[in-house]
This record gives sequence, C-alpha cells and structure tokens, in this order.
Amino acid sequence: MISYLLLKYDVDPRLFVTITNSIYNTIVVLAVATGLLLVYRKILALNYDRARVRRFFLIIAIFILPAGFISSRAANIFYHPSQLWSYSLLADIVSSQSYHTFHASLMLPTVLISALLFAMRFRFWDISDTFFLYIPLSNAIGRVACLLVGCCWGGPIALNFFGLSVEFYNPVPLYDIAYNLAIFFTLRKMHERIYAPGSTERMREGGKITALYLILYGDARFIIEFIRTESIAALGLTQAQIVMIAFVAIGSLILAATALKNRYNELSGDARRIFGARVAAGALSALFLAFFALIALLIRTGLVTWPLFPVESVSEAWGRIPAYLPVFLLEMAGLLFLVKAGLPFIPSFRLEVRRLFNPWFGLALFGSLAYAVILLGAARYSLRGAEYWPPVIAISLLNSLAEEVFFRLALFRLLQASGLGLAAALASQAALYALIHLAVGGPLFFVLSFIYGAVLGMVFERTRSVLPCVICHFIIDLGVIGLPMLMY
Repeated sequence: MISYLLLKYDVDPRLFVTITNSIYNTIVVLAVATGLLLVYRKILALNYDRARVRRFFLIIAIFILPAGFISSRAANIFYHPSQLWSYSLLADIVSSQSYHTFHASLMLPTVLISALLFAMRFRFWDISDTFFLYIPLSNAIGRVACLLVGCCWGGPIALNFFGLSVEFYNPVPLYDIAYNLAIFFTLRKMHERIYAPGSTERMREGGKITALYLILYGDARFIIEFIRTESIAALGLTQAQIVMIAFVAIGSLILAATALKNRYNELSGDARRIFGARVAAGALSALFLAFFALIALLIRTGLVTWPLFPVESVSEAWGRIPAYLPVFLLEMAGLLFLVKAGLPFIPSFRLEVRRLFNPWFGLALFGSLAYAVILLGAARYSLRGAEYWPPVIAISLLNSLAEEVFFRLALFRLLQASGLGLAAALASQAALYALIHLAVGGPLFFVLSFIYGAVLGMVFERTRSVLPCVICHFIIDLGVIGLPMLMY
C-alpha cells in the first residue's frame, strides 16, 4: 500500500528504500516486543519467581532479534546451488541480502531459548506453550508490515463483473493476518483450560499448545504458499512448504509423545518397563527412517553429497568426514533412549576376552576379512596410493562405531527389552540395518546386509559388548567404503 503510493508519486529510490525499511523494521520490532511482553505476563501468572523470570527475559531480549535476523537471512542459502555453499557465501547472505523468512527466524531463537530453559531449570512445556501461544499474534502484527510495504503479496488477479474489469494483486498478508489470529484465539482458549490455577491437565497436556501451533500454522502456510509468488525449491514445493511438512510432523510427534507419556504414567512395574522399551524402540526406528528419508531428499535435490561416494582427491576424501558426522546424532539419540528406558550402556563398551571364544564372533570376523579382501583384491579398477588410506580408515572407523552403537547396542537391546524374543529382535534390527543398504547397493546388498546384521546381533548377544561388533564392522568397511574411495 505505502509502496504503491511512494511509486505513484515518483519518490527517489533511495528515500523509497529508507521509508519502507523503516516502516517494516519498526512494525517487526513492535510485534516481537508485544509478544515478549505478553509471554512475560503469562509466565508470571504461572507462579514462577518474578526475579528469575526477569533474568530469563533480560537474556532473551539481548539475543532474540539478532538471532532471528541471522537465521531468517541465513535460510536464503537454500536458494543457491549446493556446489556454491561456503561460509563466505553464508556470511554474505546474512550481511547483505534483504529477504527475510518468518519460519526461519524462529529457528535460532528457539534453539537458544530452549538451551536457556534447561540451564535455568524452567519447566520446558510451560514456557514453550506460552511462547507458541503468542507467536501467531506476533506474526499477525508483523504481517501488517508486509501488507503496508508491499512484500509477500501474491500475483495479479483480474476480475470481471458485468463488463467492469478490476485487476489487483492478491493480498496474501491479509490472509496471513486472518489465519494467524484464528490460530491465536483457538490456542488461547485451550491454554486457559490447561494452565488454569490448580488444573490437573497441566501435567498431562503440557506441549499440546506447541504441537497444535506447529500443525495449524503448518497446514495454513502450506496452502497459502500456492498463491504466493515464491520460487520452487524442490519436488515442486517452495522452501516454506517443505519446512511446513516438518512443522506438521514435529507437532504430530509431540502430540503422540504426550499421549504415550500419559499411558506410561498409568502403568507400573514390569508393564511400565516393557511399554517404555517398546515406545523407545519404535521412536528410534521412526527417527532412523525420517533421518535417512531427509538425507535421500537432500541427495536427490543435489543439496548434499553422500559422504561414502567416490572422491576425486585426498582433500575431498578428508572433507567427507565432517559431512558424515551428523549421522552421530542418531547414535546419541539411541543412547538417550536406552537411558530413558532404564538400560545402562556403559557396560556394553567393556569386553571380557573369554566371551570372544564363540562361533558367532569367529564367523563374523572371518566373513568380514574375506569380504574386504575380495572387494579390494578382485577389484577391476586401479587403486589409489597410500595417501588415500588414512581418510578411508578414519571414515570406516566412524561408520562402524556409529552403526554398531545404533543397531546392536541401542535398537537390539530395546527390542529385546520390549518383550520380543531373540529371533524376532535379531530379524527386526537386521531388517532396518539392511534397508539403508538396499538404497545404496540394491537387492543383493540388502540380503547380504540382513545376514551380516543378524550375525553381528548374535555377536553382541554372546559377548554382551559392542566392541567385537565394531571390530568386525571396521574390517569389512575397509573394503565396502574403501573400494569406492580408492578406485579411479
């Protein structure tokens, strides 16, 4: 609106930018400040110590705008080809590009606020639900800025009424304001019920406001993107639509976790332990599938390169190590689920030598060595020199440790604790282990991986240690990972 008036009266371009940026930034700051003030008052109403809440918000006030600004602009790197990604490009995007993304502006502040909540020992869902109650209201205020300065509008629309033609741009910010206000009033009514003084639902339904915001906003924004003029990022979807799918998935997981937690609290004794192990095993399996589905999507769209593919140089081989490290997030999750299920994992990193004298370890060790020798010795390719071996050894060690901790130490133990028999637990973890190898090497590799996963499961069962599994896996990885990285 204001942009239209400024253009109509032919305002100097530099003055145009100054005026529109000033209006936009002022309204955004007002939106954030309004939201923080309302959150502050609501948290005080939850009977938290006033001085403690003030310290919490003083810290937030220092970093929330810079953090939101940085993550909002940093998301624009996804509009650049992955081959061009670098720290210098990211710094240039953050420092010089002017395009902002609302959902990206939530990312870094959410991470920092979450860390602060744990550090200051607040009840996480109390604070999270209160923030997500007022985020749609702040968003609605911020969208007034978009409406006034002319950003985020849709394409032109032409209407014809009895011969009278009207043409205008689709006022997307108005729709944004409307659905954000609808979400806010819906969540406010629910928040008042859950967090009413003396309410017993606070313990049972904490996190529900956060989850419903992610689901409701995710659905609405996904639909609205079809009438915005945004560029396609991948799979025929805009960047926002891809993120909104993640929003809805995360919100659904929070709702499911809340329901499972309530069910768990109703049980006791062995029934509680078995139920907890089943939930942990299921959640870990789902996390694994979601993680590798995301990796597959990123590889397919060219945004990342799978670290175990062939390389062109030694430096590229070493560069695959940091690209692989995010996989260890799965292993950390596996150990966390073990702890939550009451299963200690430290003893599994110890080894009694006498337990190595069993046929399963002998079979796994001989098979691993034979397969690696066959791959490298019978290769129809020329193999590179000794300088390539250190990164091959490093990545093989990382991969063997990561996969054995996840599949044998974490998933296999959780499956057994959930009440599955030995054969069913072995087959389940081996099937999931083989699934990722199906995507990499095809049906034959899937069958071989299933057999190998089952054998390593028996090695863990007999030795009660993950170390023999890591040793065997490391040896076979010298061939499986080494061959594509060494051949040319």
